[in-house]
Parts: sequence; C-alpha cells; structure tokens
Amino acid sequence: MELPSSPDAIDPHNADVKDLKRRRPPESFDILDVTDVLWTLTNRCNLRCIYCHAIPHARTLEPEPTGTQIDHVLQQLRLLPALQSLIVSGGEALISPHVERVLQQAEAIAPVCYVITNGTVLGQRQKQLLRAYHPRTMVSVDSIDETENTTTRGPGVLQKSLDSIKWLLDSGIYTIVIIVLTRSNCDGIQNTIESLYETGVRNILVQQLHCTTAAMGDSFIELSPLHGAIRNLFTLIDGWRRERPDLVIDDSEICFFLRRERDRLLKCDPRQDYLPQRLFMCGAGFNFLALKANGDVIPCNAFLDCVAGNVHQQDIRAILCDSPQFRGLRNLRTHRVDEIPGCRDCPDNPVCDGGCRADVYNLTGEIGNPHPHCPRLARRPDVCGFDERAMDLRDAGATNL
Repeated sequence: MELPSSPDAIDPHNADVKDLKRRRPPESFDILDVTDVLWTLTNRCNLRCIYCHAIPHARTLEPEPTGTQIDHVLQQLRLLPALQSLIVSGGEALISPHVERVLQQAEAIAPVCYVITNGTVLGQRQKQLLRAYHPRTMVSVDSIDETENTTTRGPGVLQKSLDSIKWLLDSGIYTIVIIVLTRSNCDGIQNTIESLYETGVRNILVQQLHCTTAAMGDSFIELSPLHGAIRNLFTLIDGWRRERPDLVIDDSEICFFLRRERDRLLKCDPRQDYLPQRLFMCGAGFNFLALKANGDVIPCNAFLDCVAGNVHQQDIRAILCDSPQFRGLRNLRTHRVDEIPGCRDCPDNPVCDGGCRADVYNLTGEIGNPHPHCPRLARRPDVCGFDERAMDLRDAGATNL
C-alpha cells in the first residue's frame, strides 16, 4: 500500500494508514505524521520569567511578523493534512496584534486550538476573543505562594493569573494550568495543586525545566529540582489519581524516568530478554514541530538553534521532509539507548529512550550523553561526563546502578 500523493485524497485516521506507519522503518517520516504544531506568535512579553526565552517588557530586537506573514504561515499550516492541534504561544500570545486573525482561522487548520498565556493581560479585548473562539487556554502559574511565584515569574503576577483562571473557569473555557517545576517551587507543589483543585482547576501540566536560553548551563543546574523532590511529586500524583479521578495531571515530562521504572514492571516479563529502546522516541520533528515568530521551523522549543528552514522562504513540507537537521534527528532512532554511556546494563532500557536529547545536547554539547535527571546514573561521574555540580541534581537517596 502506498500513500496517495494528494492530501485531499486521504483520511489520515484511516486504519490502513496507521498500520502502514507501524510497519515503516523507525526513522522514516511522512507529512501525515505531523499532528501538533507550537507557534510562537510573538517574541514580546510583559514578564521576565527567569527561565524563559521571551523578550521581557515588550521589547524585542527582532521585527514582529506582519499581517501578510501571519497569513502566509496560516496557508502553510493548511498543507499539514493530519494536524490535530495548533498551540499558539509567545512571548505572550495575547498581546500580539494578530491573535484574533489566528483564532479566526484556527478551526479550519486543526480541530483543537490552544492558547498559552501568563494570565496577566486579560483585558476586555482578550476576554472577548476567548469567549468568541473558545480555544483551550493554558495559564502559567508556578506556585500559589506569592514568594515562590515571584522568584521565577516576578512580583505582582500571581493574583492576576489566579483571577484570570477563575474568569476562564466561570466562562466555561477549557482551562489548563502549567507549572514549571524548579527548585524554587517544588516544596510547595502539593499546596499549589490542592489549592488549584479547590478553585475548580481539573487539568494541570507539571512541566520539566528545559536546558535552553535563560536556563542554560549553570542556571539549569541550579534551578532543576532534586531527584528526591521529583519522586515525592510522583508519589503525590499517584495518590491524587486514586482520590480525585476528575483531576488530570500530566507529569510525563517531569516524572519521565520514574515512569520508565514503572513501565518496566508493568510491561516487561523478567524471564524475557528485550531489545533496548530506540533513541529519540520523543515526537519532536516527527509528529510535533515548532514555529518561531520569524518563520523558522524547529523540532521543538528546547531545540531553538536547530533551524531546519523558514516557511517564508520554503514550503513547509519540503522543510519537514528534506532538511538535514530533521533527517539527522530522525536518524537517532536507528540507534538504541544502550549506546549511551551507563545505559547498557540498565534494567529500564527496554522502555526508556534516555530522556530529552535537547537538554543533553544543550548542557553537554553531545547529543549521546546521559540525561542529568536520570536517577539510576546518580553518583556515576565515570559515565555521566557532567560537571560535578550536575551530579548535585541527584540526592543521596537515589537508586544507583
């Protein structure tokens, strides 16, 4: 079976197409694979979060996209026939003069549209747009404790964000709260989630801090939570899922390695030998891609410097299918996780792909190094190759190989 060449002639959710995908080589790519796009609509932001790439206080050295350029990006996105979600981000997406134009056309591009906001700029215009188009709205709040939230997001922010969350819930808009877990807010994470639940929030994304832009190098090491704190959160989330089945918490990033331990116990027969997992099973560059405000195409916002092309200069399909950058990343799937130093004898390697390769590359300069958050590599500087300060990310209670 071959895929028809015309996007109009196919049903990307057809069972035969899905079966074909399963039988393809792991590094292969087809335009039907792309289901999610994150679009940085503007680089401008009214905040100065300590880990973010956005330009603070609405100042930007790069020119903002014009209306004509926005229309061109929208046309390019229509060339992705299997697109399921369009995620509109920033900077602060809701201060972009083009946000209404994007929301108007989003439904014709993907069934689901998300808007990511810090929740501090919901004036009358923004509220009218959210009421009119009802995008799923993601609001960033790092803690309900004023001191903890101020540490990462700045003063005078928390109450505005909480007021916006209440307005969104009262307006019947699907609301998700994003919490970026750092060493600053991990002690109060239980209170934060319980307080949000009492407010009426039922969807929470606990996001991993990524090693990029303002959180590179030493900052990434100093801001990242200790492994013991992540394990405590993992236990708490398990309890909430049992006690509050209506509360949906996405911890797939922050608890990635702990979930691999559990997956092995649930899925692997100890009497059976398994091949190690392939590298780079993340969707970046396969089913997910990101667009910068200037039109650059990247695998995700953690790979900010891995520019595969620009939609104002090339067809997005040609960029996705032919760029050397995307081909190189996809070829990682021809390798297996046991090629990472220290992962060869790990019992979890049948279900673990080694973690975020962007973090590893940005921190160490080598895409094949171990991830600094892996608890099984704690106290193993002989295989990690990281600075000693990175070793401090794991506490003495971590499980050693």
